[in-house]
Amino acid sequence: FNDGLEAFIGNLIKRAVVKRKEIDEERAMEEGVDLADIPREDRLGPGGLDPVEVFDSLPASMQEAFESRNTDQLKKSFDG
Repeated sequence: FNDGLEAFIGNLIKRAVVKRKEIDEERAMEEGVDLADIPREDRLGPGGLDPVEVFDSLPASMQEAFESRNTDQLKKSFDG
């Protein structure tokens, strides 16, 4: 019985380590990747536009709205 229990605990600990790594990888994917780290050729859109160049060409108020994902602020930046 004790051998089985120890084996179970060992497997549980191993799985917890693996699961933790999986969770960390998922969070890293959710947080996103810095597009500047991706080669320009790989980040070009179907129209040939580079999202980094487009973003950099926006006014500061629009950039802030996009970064904060604030749609109200983005709408205000169009108005004035």
